[in-house]
Amino acid sequence: MFAARFQPSPPALSADLGLLTKLSPDQISEFCNAALELLQEEHLQQPKMFARAARQLGVDTNVVERGMNALCHILTRAAALAAPPECLVDGLDVTLPADVLCKLQEAYAGAAPLLGQLVSDGLQLPMFHSLEWRLQVQLAGRYAPMGECRPSFLLRLHTREGESGAKEQTHLLQADVSNLRHLTSELEAALLEEKSAYTRRISRRLRS
Repeated sequence: MFAARFQPSPPALSADLGLLTKLSPDQISEFCNAALELLQEEHLQQPKMFARAARQLGVDTNVVERGMNALCHILTRAAALAAPPECLVDGLDVTLPADVLCKLQEAYAGAAPLLGQLVSDGLQLPMFHSLEWRLQVQLAGRYAPMGECRPSFLLRLHTREGESGAKEQTHLLQADVSNLRHLTSELEAALLEEKSAYTRRISRRLRS
């Protein structure tokens, strides 16, 4: 019933959810608790948490990160429609063991009020405040090719967090010209996507 109401999921979602098929029911409960923490606390030290889980499971850190992000996705997409626990994975091309699926549905049912609040309020993500940049060129060096200049950009990104934007953070980044050009094109594509009919439908549904 709810499968028809769910928006199409990203193509890689089913593959990323493959990690859940390898977890025990107890591990599923731990993953769900970690996913809820990630959704509430954006300042958690995610790389350390992913690395620790990867060591315990004997898999690559990227596999854990993608699996956790996929789990967050299916929890929030179900909460956005107030879907019942039995419809949590409707429309997804993934088959979970019965005991694992039961644990996942139990975790969703217990966290449904919190997830509903998070979806209605919107996830508290850092907001852009300002950006400073400096062009620097490496003219010579031990590992620099002779006669070749290496331009790069040093960026200082300022973000703010919280409803009042009182908490400010500074991020120091460095990028070469090709990566910065790629980043610019990705941001421009994201801005265009924000104006698409699909994005507007999702926005209206979350506000309703």
